[in-house]
Amino acid sequence: MKYTNEDLIRCLTKFIRGMPIEYHDIPYIDLYGNKEPGELFQNSCNDHVNYFFTQLKRKLSRVKTSTDQLFEVANQRRIQDFKKTGAPLL
Repeated sequence: MKYTNEDLIRCLTKFIRGMPIEYHDIPYIDLYGNKEPGELFQNSCNDHVNYFFTQLKRKLSRVKTSTDQLFEVANQRRIQDFKKTGAPLL
């Protein structure tokens, strides 16, 4: 079935709020589960477009940034000027 953008946004809003959804052909699929990719859409219609809900997987590791260095330096009781010289200010 072809949905408009308004239909999809309305359905997503209801799904997020935990309200009943009138679009029963938009299933919840665990993309990060144990199923093979070919098994995920076995029960879908033969259209080239499939709609579904899934829980996003959060990344566990963070990217190290310059603010991480600033906190490490603050714990050592020094303040450094990273922009100019990288030398300690105090």
